[in-house]
Amino acid sequence: MDQEIAWESYDDPPFKYRLTETYTLATSIYPPGLIVTTHVTLHMNGNIVLREGWQWDGASSVGIDTPNFMRPSCVHDAFYYLMREGYLPKTYRKQADQLMYRLCREDGMAWLRAKYCYWAVRLFGWNGLKKRGTANEAAHRMREEDP
Repeated sequence: MDQEIAWESYDDPPFKYRLTETYTLATSIYPPGLIVTTHVTLHMNGNIVLREGWQWDGASSVGIDTPNFMRPSCVHDAFYYLMREGYLPKTYRKQADQLMYRLCREDGMAWLRAKYCYWAVRLFGWNGLKKRGTANEAAHRMREEDP
């Protein structure tokens, strides 16, 4: 379980980034059961596995994509994906936001910016949990069905 993630820029709107290697992280987010999708697995012990090919859109809204926000945004987007698609109850949102803050600090983000990012997702992140039927959800669903 490594602090680094291997990613590349990826021009497939709405996505901007894609993992080039599988990434595993021990978290304190314990789901009620094992969750397995094509690119995201969340184990009951809190380990999240993001498989090669997982795509995300980086910082949302007024956020800035910097090296110290790539891993936090990648992991945070995975948790929001699981909640938005109904795999994980939305009651886990605050834990996902707190994990994002912790990862920001671990990855060297200044305290003030990390708090700003945390409060941005606390105040406005609920919007990212809405089922929108956008290309984002359609793309993930389509990829979930790929062999």
